[in-house]
Amino acid sequence: MVKKSTILKYAVMVICVIAGVFHLVCGVTAVSTMTLRTWHWMIIAILVFLVYPAKKGTEKLRWFDWIFLVMAVVSAAYEILVWPSRGQLLASNDPLFQTLDIVIGWMMIVTILEAARRTAGIAMTIIAGIALIYLFWLGPYMPGILLHKGYSFARVMPYMMFTTEGIFGISLGTCASFIVLFVLFGAFLEVTGGGQFFIDAAFSIAGRFRGGPAKTAVISSMLMGCISGSPIANVVTTGTFTIPLMRKAGYDKDTACSIEAVASTGGMIMPPMMGAAAFIMAEYLSMSYGEICIAALIPAVMYYVVLFVIVDKEAAKKKILGLPASELPKLGETVRQSGHLLIPLFVLIICLFMNYSPQKTVFWAIMILLLVSLLKKETRITPAKLVEGFRAGICQVIPVATACAAAGIVVAVISMTGLGVRFTSSIVTISGGNPFIALIFTAIAALILGMGLPAAAVYIVVSVVAAPALTNMGFTALASHMFVFYFGIISTITPPVALTAYAAAGMVEDGNAVKVGFKAFSYALVAFILPFVWMYEPSFLLDAPIMQIIPNVVIAFFGLFYMASGTTGFLFHQTNVLGRLYCYLLAILMFWPILTVNYIGLVIGILTILIRKTPIMNVFEPKKEIAYDK
Repeated sequence: MVKKSTILKYAVMVICVIAGVFHLVCGVTAVSTMTLRTWHWMIIAILVFLVYPAKKGTEKLRWFDWIFLVMAVVSAAYEILVWPSRGQLLASNDPLFQTLDIVIGWMMIVTILEAARRTAGIAMTIIAGIALIYLFWLGPYMPGILLHKGYSFARVMPYMMFTTEGIFGISLGTCASFIVLFVLFGAFLEVTGGGQFFIDAAFSIAGRFRGGPAKTAVISSMLMGCISGSPIANVVTTGTFTIPLMRKAGYDKDTACSIEAVASTGGMIMPPMMGAAAFIMAEYLSMSYGEICIAALIPAVMYYVVLFVIVDKEAAKKKILGLPASELPKLGETVRQSGHLLIPLFVLIICLFMNYSPQKTVFWAIMILLLVSLLKKETRITPAKLVEGFRAGICQVIPVATACAAAGIVVAVISMTGLGVRFTSSIVTISGGNPFIALIFTAIAALILGMGLPAAAVYIVVSVVAAPALTNMGFTALASHMFVFYFGIISTITPPVALTAYAAAGMVEDGNAVKVGFKAFSYALVAFILPFVWMYEPSFLLDAPIMQIIPNVVIAFFGLFYMASGTTGFLFHQTNVLGRLYCYLLAILMFWPILTVNYIGLVIGILTILIRKTPIMNVFEPKKEIAYDK
């Protein structure tokens, strides 16, 4: 976003306030599905062309911005006015409406593609554009499973615009119903001082321990990630404080940036607010959002446990101590000053896990937040803060909404052509019926798409075609969708295009984005392994009896310890290559989807801990250099 004229700034501010109030009201009142989605898109489309320039660095709106703005308003207004009487118009057989459908349909599609390009990146626009070319022109000439009979504009445009299978499908509907409200909650929590409270609390708790600044980065980024929903936004928010502190404590710049990138990315997989894709998943699976949060809890905890252990081992290896108490905020004072801001967060978490309506839950959480903020002068919500909360929240939703609208085009193409069903069967065929090979293909597809698409868009596109194939192979629907969800998120720390790592590297002078990307990948290795584990062992998603969950989780935490040891090259002392391989081998044994193998790994792991001070462990230590007299 760039600087605009004062009039446009006020216009954007007013529209954001109106949009925020509209969505809050819709959260607690009965509004028809299409009414909410169409008005939501009109507001978002207007904001896109007022806030995001056609080219980065532009200071003012150009003539083509106004053209796109008019096209967006006209197409959205046509949708709003026509859809309630759509049945009568079709019955009239008036050719005028067919012509209008085609003209307005193309107008809407073009504005969506341009809006996605400006906000979500060129990759989403290219994918949606290719899907349209395939639908209208290339399909009849394609080989194999890609072949279809072809579709006319007159048949496609009504399907795209006036059904819940196209542009205004589940993805955009979820954005309008849930995502906006949760992002608004996070924005209001930020403007009332909740973000700073998380950072101060993390410093006061972890700052004095070995590697304190890095542990603070892990905790604060996890907490901030829960409310921001964007790994990159999380990096540039918490990284401003944590990266310089880590470097001051003794971490090199690549390590500091990597820790921040991995910690910030994990916020999108940590309940209670897991980003846009989690809400869409709940709709696809017809499950409550609370059930999704419960299923995601153990993998998210494991993600941060292994990162926390990695941070501790890096500190031990480099002899990095904690910060002196004089440089840390006092926990008691921090809680007295801003601890009341946790009340609405607790209300939100409890209600979600009790399966209350997400819309009403977050609405009342926002109301409670605004009310309890008045208890202290430092956190008090003022009219200016209220407006800023609406502006920040709605503007954060813009890239998500445009990606969801563009993804709706792709989903409509897949649905109309039957490509999803054929692709599902082809995955089974290509993998030779081997479920593990199918999982690898699905993971690669999600990681590749994630190089240019937001996590929500990756999840929508891949889950539509791949999740049914995995389900057909015997995996549970929840595990299959969660598999796609995870790989869509961790694609932001997967080289060669690790966007979150690159954002962290950009925050230090002479930061090496490639080195940060590969180090972040190694630190987050558990996130690439866990999805394969829960596909074969659903207890990690709490989808099993409690007596099956407990031993598996206990063994897994031992496995996490050895995985972190292998990654850092530090078990109980610094290790050589053989020691790293040994640690990775134990981790593999403990995660292997055969319980007997898990117990073998656990026994060896415990024995290793017991004999850690014996001479036999010297084989894993680096050879000491011998100094010779000249």
